[in-house]
Amino acid sequence: MKIEETFNVPESPETVWRFITDPEEVGPCVPGLSDIEVVGPDKYKAKVKVAVGPIKAAFNFEVEVTRETPPSEILSVTRGEEGSRASKVTAHNILRLSPSDDGTEVYYSSEVSITGRLGKFGLGVMKKKAKSLGEEFAENFRQRIENSNVNATESAATPAPAIQTGGNKTMGKANWQDMREFMDALEERGELVRISEEVDPTWEINGLTWIGLHDRGPAILFENIKGADFPMVTNLLGTDERYLFSLGIDKWSDYNEEWIRRTEEFIPPRMVDSGPCQEEVIEGDDIDLHKICNTVWHQYDAGEFPGTLGISITRGRNDGVLNAGIYRMHTLSKNTLGWGAPEYTHGRQHYMEFEQADEEMPMAVVTGYDPVTFIMGATRTPPGIDEFHIGGALRGEAIDMVASGADGIPVPATSEFVFEGVIKPHHREIEGGFGEYTRFYGEARSNPVFEVRRITHRKKPIFLGAREQWEPSDSTLVNGKSSQAEAFKTVKSLVPGVLDMRCNVCFEAIVKIDKLFPGHPQQVMDAVWGATYSRYKHVIVVDKNVDIWDYNDVHWALSTHVRADRDVTISPRRAGQWLDPAVSLREKGWQTQMGIDATLCTEEYEFWGEKPPRLVDDPEIVAKTLEKWEGKLSWRKS
Repeated sequence: MKIEETFNVPESPETVWRFITDPEEVGPCVPGLSDIEVVGPDKYKAKVKVAVGPIKAAFNFEVEVTRETPPSEILSVTRGEEGSRASKVTAHNILRLSPSDDGTEVYYSSEVSITGRLGKFGLGVMKKKAKSLGEEFAENFRQRIENSNVNATESAATPAPAIQTGGNKTMGKANWQDMREFMDALEERGELVRISEEVDPTWEINGLTWIGLHDRGPAILFENIKGADFPMVTNLLGTDERYLFSLGIDKWSDYNEEWIRRTEEFIPPRMVDSGPCQEEVIEGDDIDLHKICNTVWHQYDAGEFPGTLGISITRGRNDGVLNAGIYRMHTLSKNTLGWGAPEYTHGRQHYMEFEQADEEMPMAVVTGYDPVTFIMGATRTPPGIDEFHIGGALRGEAIDMVASGADGIPVPATSEFVFEGVIKPHHREIEGGFGEYTRFYGEARSNPVFEVRRITHRKKPIFLGAREQWEPSDSTLVNGKSSQAEAFKTVKSLVPGVLDMRCNVCFEAIVKIDKLFPGHPQQVMDAVWGATYSRYKHVIVVDKNVDIWDYNDVHWALSTHVRADRDVTISPRRAGQWLDPAVSLREKGWQTQMGIDATLCTEEYEFWGEKPPRLVDDPEIVAKTLEKWEGKLSWRKS
């Protein structure tokens, strides 16, 4: 159930922020609240009485602030239950402040799940009650702030206090204009190195890139590549820190919710007349792909693969929607590339539309783009979604695009290189094998061929490349985390109580839930498998007290919560990843799905009249100890 309310307060956003983040001020505005307690820098406890129809209930609530952006936004989670446990409530809340003609517009929304005896009331009754409580809160808040001595003058003179949220900060920059601006920022941070000595593309770039990735080292700019006309940068987003930095996010626990917040509304691209990507042109006999990127990324690759991070941009023949996808491309000649898009990808499906009509498919391939476009190009989305609209939403502003020579297909205007051409119908050539993100070599395949007819690029362009491998790897990281965010967004919209999600490429998904009812974890598994587009092979569901960003914590849940005959689900013969090394060649494209319910079986204990085991974590003792000892413990001062 979604609850929304908007009201105006005749004060500035800074003043309203100070007021609304002070529990002593905002607490009395909440209808039925009898007590509020600050239990941590971002956690509160409260007691609230509420009546719905003939039922009167007293709830004990816990509120946790998960992110704040002063003075405009607070995200929080509310969990509560009656003293008798007859009803339970979980709510994920958004509070936003924005300037208005009358002062400040206050908007809040809550995704609420109610179980137990209050959950038996119809949706209409509960929404009517929620609206009544919201209106009462708004009126109480307006009166209290008007009667207080907090005013705009005092607010301007005194910095507004902020709720501490465990280190969360205002989100940083994401609207990078191009790859060069991002590289400059990395260099300033000491996260980019330049190698001016000549390197051999048949082995040396491979080796240095591998070492840099496994050392969690900086991005590497190869300025002098033997036999190539242009420099190349690798490992651009090769660490968690650089990936998050590119999006202006501090930590993974903020990532999924921030993705949802930014992509609530898409921002379409902005067409411009010209762009840096078209400053210089190579065409006709001057095209020689070997001189642009001649790197052999793995010892036993079948040749040069410039297309490890090239974004293929196609337009649907039937619906006209653009698609952006990253697929491997193998140099077959000076102007042709084997195009390794699997059949289940949207780009390949566009090609099938043209092939069925016996027509050439125009295509533009770009590389050397800003980091958010990199992330956007790796995102797995539902059919019919133009990824450049998502890219704009993630950046917070439209992506500038210019018409290419490939039938006018738009391309990001600040890209370093644009390859324009066609893929002819009914023509295949062998491309590969190639070292893949699975850490195994992918086999050679008979695939369509991209004929490059023109290349445009910036002045003094920089190629963008990547060594495909299992983590650590920028391509693996980008593919996994962008698709993770979209999968989380989908599953959260379908199943209540979904709190967070962690995915590694497309093989494993770990989902954190507030378990609300028997069978809840299995419902989450079904949503992951049935409603997302990443074909996850294994799904692990854990309780809300498990830190999914700490594998040790996940392993603890697997070791202590799971009884295999009860908690493990096996589903054979399901659509899978073509590159999955767990299946033989004749079985490619299939997989067996495994779901593991790693939540504690509280319902089983309750059925037998037993108490679930108690955790030894002692959060109250830890909080009390920190209150006395924080600042005195030398090992915590860093």
